[in-house]
Amino acid sequence: MSGLLRSVNRPVIAILAVGLLAAALRLWHLSSPPERIFDEVYYPKAGCILIGGTNDQCDVDSSDERYWRKHKWDVGSWTHPPLGKWMIGLGEKAFGYDPFGWRISSAAVGSLTVMAVAMIAYLLFGSALWSFVAGILLSVDGLSFVISRTGLLDSFVAFWVTTGLLFLLLDRRWIERRTPAEEPPPDDGDMDPNGARSLRVPSPLWRPWRFAAGLALGAAISTKWSGVLALAAAVLLTIAWETTRRRDGRTGRGRAFAGALTRESFGIVVAFLLVPAIVYVAAYLPWFNHFGWSLGPWWEDQVAIW
Repeated sequence: MSGLLRSVNRPVIAILAVGLLAAALRLWHLSSPPERIFDEVYYPKAGCILIGGTNDQCDVDSSDERYWRKHKWDVGSWTHPPLGKWMIGLGEKAFGYDPFGWRISSAAVGSLTVMAVAMIAYLLFGSALWSFVAGILLSVDGLSFVISRTGLLDSFVAFWVTTGLLFLLLDRRWIERRTPAEEPPPDDGDMDPNGARSLRVPSPLWRPWRFAAGLALGAAISTKWSGVLALAAAVLLTIAWETTRRRDGRTGRGRAFAGALTRESFGIVVAFLLVPAIVYVAAYLPWFNHFGWSLGPWWEDQVAIW
């Protein structure tokens, strides 16, 4: 019995278990209620339009909606970037334009969000038990449950933001494993002008998990602009972690902070400005293909969104 408990008390088992539970809860009677709720009057129609549905197929039945379809390739939700609507549209493409089809993508990423939270808990606490508890709590959380069962954008934003945080934690773990243990320097030649040991800062630019975090947070912004807040938080958290990583008995807070900015600024700009910008523009590539490859109309839309 104890051997069975040890085999079950593993993070992979805990993460898969909460993922299966979350999926079961979110997929059960997903088509109920059959009528549109909240902003499902917008996003499923927009997703249907993006995948090439006709007005009849997409329930575009008012003059206003036909106007927006012609001029914005959308209905009333053109004020949000297109990535989340594309994700809804993929579900409709696979399962049909009905409540199940326009909710399935949200349910899927909602379940993945639960698994991501369980992974984050394991990275923070190193315990399969706490990983399981964190996943269970989000699985049955009322807000998460509801938005994961509706064809709205919020579930996708939550997924990309949570995934971005997970990648940030993996980046911290990755760099700490590659950072040599602190040893007293033989002389001051091992210290850089900002007081940070050169050995303490391996590979300031090549941080694959940091780039992955920038990609995920760029996807969040490409779903809703509210993802910018998560991106700003990621930058502040990264600077704080890099400052802490450089602090020791010989390096004060100010010098560690200066060292972090000096060595990490370029990598942070690439990961959290350039990568998200590329993801954001890439989300609009079908839009450019539809309306033409001119930046003027696209920029006007961005100003209108603001």
